[in-house]
Amino acid sequence: MLCAFGVGALGSALGAWIMHAVTARWLRLWTVREAAAAAGCLSATYIGGSANFFGVAAAVGASEFGALLPSLLAADLVVMGVYLVALTGGSRLPLLQRAFSAPARVEAKGADAAPAAAAGSSPPPPLASAAWSGGGLL
Repeated sequence: MLCAFGVGALGSALGAWIMHAVTARWLRLWTVREAAAAAGCLSATYIGGSANFFGVAAAVGASEFGALLPSLLAADLVVMGVYLVALTGGSRLPLLQRAFSAPARVEAKGADAAPAAAAGSSPPPPLASAAWSGGGLL
């Protein structure tokens, strides 16, 4: 789990660096400070949620750039809405259902079968199926 979080954080940081280069250096849509504030705020929200977004925005002084902060908040909400709809729709795709389905369970035989049957309990589902339950990542 920690490895997946690290890969996601690294991808967010790399995406923020690319966004900064494109918007400040090549397209010159923002100043270097505005692009840096936007990149920091958006990568913070992707890594740790809205609380991180507001914490980084306060730390870098994003409110002094006029409409930058409200536009970043709106963009974040729209992108997250599209992302959640894509996750929900993707969970219904047969390809993803096969890729993330629970493996077939092997029934216990012999001496271990009686206690498990008597208790009426079953082992918890694998992480992959638990993470995709309900149509989205938990």
